[in-house]
Amino acid sequence: MKPWLLVIPVLVAAAFFLRPSSPTATSGKLFPDFRPDDVRSIQISATKNHVTLIRRSEGWTVLERDNFPADPARITQLLRQMWDLAPTQEIPARPPQLDRFQLLDEQTGAPPNHQAMEVSFLDQNKKSFAVLLLGKLQTQEGKEGMPGMVSGRFVRPSGHEGSVYLTKELFHEVLPSPMAWLDKRFPAIAQPRAFEYRSHGDHWKVVLEDGQWKLDDTKNNEAMDPNTLYSLLTQWAAPSFFDVAPSPDNHDFTPEAQLTIHDAKGESVTYDIGVPGRAAYPVKVRGASHLTSNHWKDRIFLVEAPLVDAIPKTRAEMTMPPHPPQETKPPASL
Repeated sequence: MKPWLLVIPVLVAAAFFLRPSSPTATSGKLFPDFRPDDVRSIQISATKNHVTLIRRSEGWTVLERDNFPADPARITQLLRQMWDLAPTQEIPARPPQLDRFQLLDEQTGAPPNHQAMEVSFLDQNKKSFAVLLLGKLQTQEGKEGMPGMVSGRFVRPSGHEGSVYLTKELFHEVLPSPMAWLDKRFPAIAQPRAFEYRSHGDHWKVVLEDGQWKLDDTKNNEAMDPNTLYSLLTQWAAPSFFDVAPSPDNHDFTPEAQLTIHDAKGESVTYDIGVPGRAAYPVKVRGASHLTSNHWKDRIFLVEAPLVDAIPKTRAEMTMPPHPPQETKPPASL
């Protein structure tokens, strides 16, 4: 046998083992033993940002906001996604290949846009029993110059070293930000019957009587502006905030005005409004015990400007300019 013939099997074997890895279809859950009821806390981190969600007897809270209540629907969605998480493809990937999936660990020192977002689920003993790394979004190429559609996300779960998985779950709402997980609803007034505003220089009140909103203590030639009223009612039908200030900031709060909403049962909630800064208003909440709980007491909430700007700051803003009296002319003589 010629010596060069012995080299052929070696080259074939080398070509087989060194060929590029390709994705394969897969089935089954990534975390088959994951049970939402076992989760007592969730830690989400990416570069220098992080948030810790804690399950307490009264519900989920955000640790970095002094355990202010978290959005239960958002957390339930994340737990359901983890419980049902099943990949569409498994892609063999060695550590040097994780860069193109944006699944590098923070400890590698890679640029932030190449690092993964880490989501850890801890049990009652504060031990992590499931970790999911969220990487790059997969985008399908658009047609005829149109932008592509996001169709999936690359992830790497704990206990699956050497592989990257593609899943249809995008995890768009999973963010390493405390304010992203807050329950941002203010105390609800189901059936408002009056809005009352007070400031250092003005006061007005509108009441609902016989199905019509009216300006209280109407003066001569006063008519309420329907556009101003509509803006007030729509903005304050379900008021919300976007963040909660740290507790030490309470000492810097100076109320400039207040809006009180009364309900049909005679209860009310008052919003004390502070000096605005950077397109946001600081607001404190106080009112009926059945509408507010301890977590509202002495807290400063940051409210977007359009909500407060919808409140007329003077009584004149609530009314339309009076129509000038029409001049009457005597009938023309024949």
